[in-house]
Amino acid sequence: MKVRFTVNGEAVAVEGHPFERLLDVVRERLGATGTKEGCGEGECGACTVVLDGRPVLSCLVPLAQCAGRAVETVEAIAAGPARDLVERLVEAGGVQCGACTPGIVVTAWALLRDNPSASREQVREALAGNLCRCTGYEGIVRALATDGGEPPAAADPAATAAPAHPGNGAPRTLDEALRRLAAEPGLRPVAGGTDLMVCEPEDRAGMPGALDLFALPELAGIRELTEGEHAGGLEIGAAVTFTEIRRSPLVRARYPALAAAAAVVGGWQIQNRATIGGNAANASPAGDSLPVLLALDAEVVAVGADGERRIPYREFHTGYRRTALRPGELLTAFRLPPPPPGSRQAFRKVGTRAAQAISKVVVAALGRVDEGGRFDLFRLAAGSVAPTPVRLGAVEAAIAGRPADEATAALAGRLAAGSVTPIDDVRSTADYRRFALERVVRRMVLDLAGTASS
Repeated sequence: MKVRFTVNGEAVAVEGHPFERLLDVVRERLGATGTKEGCGEGECGACTVVLDGRPVLSCLVPLAQCAGRAVETVEAIAAGPARDLVERLVEAGGVQCGACTPGIVVTAWALLRDNPSASREQVREALAGNLCRCTGYEGIVRALATDGGEPPAAADPAATAAPAHPGNGAPRTLDEALRRLAAEPGLRPVAGGTDLMVCEPEDRAGMPGALDLFALPELAGIRELTEGEHAGGLEIGAAVTFTEIRRSPLVRARYPALAAAAAVVGGWQIQNRATIGGNAANASPAGDSLPVLLALDAEVVAVGADGERRIPYREFHTGYRRTALRPGELLTAFRLPPPPPGSRQAFRKVGTRAAQAISKVVVAALGRVDEGGRFDLFRLAAGSVAPTPVRLGAVEAAIAGRPADEATAALAGRLAAGSVTPIDDVRSTADYRRFALERVVRRMVLDLAGTASS
């Protein structure tokens, strides 16, 4: 396919495979070699570019999704709006071997463009997706954060951010997308692609075509539900990114556990691409948002040739990496009922490090304590401890009606550890996962009860 887009303000037309990586296009085809390949898996940030105004990892962006869009690389950013930023990094000792520096410059520029007065904490959070093994990070943070002095001049976001829009040949409506799925066997629906693109080149070459879900307005947006059984809740489009979720005032006010999960789905560049629908349809038992959707009693909206279906989320995962979606169906939205009055939510992810880590254990809970000091409502869900994310119904039943105290918290932890079937793998052992789950659940019950101690 031939894809037309802009790179650093210049129009380009590139002929290539739909799933060719943007990283390879800008480096090998267009000569923008400042964009580096580090891990090739979305973990190091060396390949960061700006796509339609947002930093993304070019190793995870398929060529097909670049059609009609604007790409900016470090060459243009460092020579123009980020020139002062680069000088400040050098002066503060934030540059050594240089392999990671282009990605750091791009990410830092995007941060300061939107937030010229970024604090140390905000800088560290924004750069969580950029690894640097030389500097120890302190020089980088010192160069960028207002806590350490005046920040570099920020660019005008209006001058750089291009609106996202459907590319050449992309379906413009859900109906059109469904017709294409029916007519073109093997067509791969793709939104963020943050897991799909982490594969061998020969595997990508075997994918016959891409269906860009970001182009479908029916899969976008976060909306209040005003009618029906979920009135007072929210509908979240399947192509809504985790950046949109974590920044949504509606989500943060009503579903803080979901906002917390969105904040730990990789680094900033991943969150700008990864979608809640992709997290669910990918069906990894380690998906960070999946236990939250279970604990919130979410409902999946799926649409196919036979019309719309609504599936309780607890019935959506049918096995390891398998879902209840039928051939030709697309997951279009999630419907969240309003949180029960007086209830509280909790979320915890246990990983090897604070950012860019696949979950060893991930847990979400929702609970409510009545006037008598007992749990009259308790929901608990976990991931990375079974072939699918699971609701721990036996624990829920045992806790309902019990006092909101230390004994109940300890019981919940023990029951949770005994209710799961984790495995040993490269990230953890089954014994550690049970141990971590027990400790996390115990603490969560105390948090929900409002009796947690330091």
